[in-house]
Amino acid sequence: MAHFDIISLTEKAGNLKITEDQIPQIEKLSLKRHDELIKQKENNIKTMSDLKSACEHGDENKIDEHLRKLREYEQCEFDNRVQLLNEFDKLLIPSQRARFLLFAAEKQHGKDQSIGHLLDSVLLHNLHN
Repeated sequence: MAHFDIISLTEKAGNLKITEDQIPQIEKLSLKRHDELIKQKENNIKTMSDLKSACEHGDENKIDEHLRKLREYEQCEFDNRVQLLNEFDKLLIPSQRARFLLFAAEKQHGKDQSIGHLLDSVLLHNLHN
């Protein structure tokens, strides 16, 4: 089972000043996000395979069904990311959130990514089996 390496994160990010009470909550959010992304990836892989098969057979109804599923998965992913950001906002004070996101942005070396993607990059990078 995966666990969240909060010590590694706080050492790398510096100045986060994570409290003992916040550690299990951050770990819980990270593990939840990890599980959501694994499920999303599995759903996408299966649906893309089904879509390919439907295309090969020229089944317009199935093609449309699989395209709808992919759009639904995308909407679900967006909703999950917004929910994660809302939970993160409740968990950390503004200066912690700012330092966390600045650290994530620095790690991405200037890649233009949304706040949600930056948060994912740090939370998921610090999960270990």
